[in-house]
Order: sequence, then C-alpha cells, then structure tokens
Amino acid sequence: KADVLHAVCKDIVAWLPQLAEVGTPHALSGLTPEEIVLVDDVRTNFQSSSPARPKIVRYCKVARFDCYYRDMGFKYDMGGIGAKSDNDYATLLDFVQNPWQYKASLKVVCTEHQFVGCQDKPAVDLVVFDFDETLTLHTWMPTDRRCATEIGWRPLPPEQAHYVE
Repeated sequence: KADVLHAVCKDIVAWLPQLAEVGTPHALSGLTPEEIVLVDDVRTNFQSSSPARPKIVRYCKVARFDCYYRDMGFKYDMGGIGAKSDNDYATLLDFVQNPWQYKASLKVVCTEHQFVGCQDKPAVDLVVFDFDETLTLHTWMPTDRRCATEIGWRPLPPEQAHYVE
C-alpha cells in the first residue's frame, strides 16, 4: 500500500481520471504522502518491500482481538474502529486534524466502562494491561525503590500524574 499511495501522489489523475475533466476542482493536486493517513489492521501494509522503500509517515494501526461474541461463541480476529468504543472515531479524527499531538509516542488510555450491576462491584484498585504483539512495550517505573519493595506503595500526587491520565 505504501507503493500505491506514493504512486497516487505522483500522478493523481492516472488514479482518479475524473479529476482531468474540465471544471473539476483540483483540491487534491499537489497531494503529498504526508497528507495521507493510512488506516489498516495489518502492520505490513504500512511498509514496502520494493527497492524504493517508500514510507507511510502517518498511519493508524487498528488492533484485533479474540473474544466471545454474542451467541456466536469465541471468535478470532475481531476488531476494527469502533469495535470496543465509539471514541475510536473521535480519536482518529483528532489524529488527522492534530498530527503534531501524535509524535510516535507510546500512550495508554485507561477507561472504566459502566455495565449493569457495576454499582454492586468493588472499586477498581489495580489495572493490568494485556498487550499483544501489535504494541511496542516499555516500562516506566518510579525512581523510588519502594515501588518494588513495598506492597501498596504509591508516589506522591505530583509524581502520580506522570504515570496516569
């Protein structure tokens, strides 16, 4: 897909011949790869094996997951934008409109979802993230060694803000 997107930018009329018609607005003339966001669920689609090795500099990798789905039982490779939250659409739009806010940084956003009977459950004190191969993992640990030796230790509130959102 990287090769195709670069080819489209080089000769957009060859790919979209309707743009050659007289009176057609030329909003896409001069389109560059940096102005395109590729959204896909397959990591290799963001790369190229051609000798030119064109790059996709703006992309959104959509995660896949396995789960029990309604009355269909356990299903593999579920997912897609909006599969777990409608907030996915707003996040993607924000990524398109404000690319400088997404400088290839790692970010985890933790949300608590309401469900029937949630008020009868105990409050959440621990969140465990189960990452799959689609994410690069890093560990950010407080510098205070008590985090590794004292169960229940927490940093002071100003430092906590660095680790949670």
